[in-house]
Amino acid sequence: MEYTVQRSDTNDAVVVAVAGTITVDDGAGLHDTLRELCATPQPVLIDLAGTTELDRYGLSVLVQAARQLRQLGYPLAIVAPKPAVRAVFESSGVHEIIPICASQVEAVALTTVLRDQYREVPDREVPDNR
Repeated sequence: MEYTVQRSDTNDAVVVAVAGTITVDDGAGLHDTLRELCATPQPVLIDLAGTTELDRYGLSVLVQAARQLRQLGYPLAIVAPKPAVRAVFESSGVHEIIPICASQVEAVALTTVLRDQYREVPDREVPDNR
């Protein structure tokens, strides 16, 4: 799996672009990256446009990061997943908890609104799909 981390100064969010697969065999690097990002809370956008496969392990990595960020008052959003990857989110119900956006522009706008809401509303549960 290849991935890059890009910090955008214009929208105060971190974009993690993932290419390849996020599976039990190769998802540890993404897990480590997201754990680091959760230590310095800020909105996180996971760009999955280049991701071809996502299994339950990969989904769990994303849910854990979303849960940690949510507790700190920051959102995580998924950007531009391919249909097969989006189907994993939908079949698990995680798409109802972690927003899926068509573009980074849409995700930035949504995370701005969510960040304000998260700071006003008590924690809501994010399902544990382990």
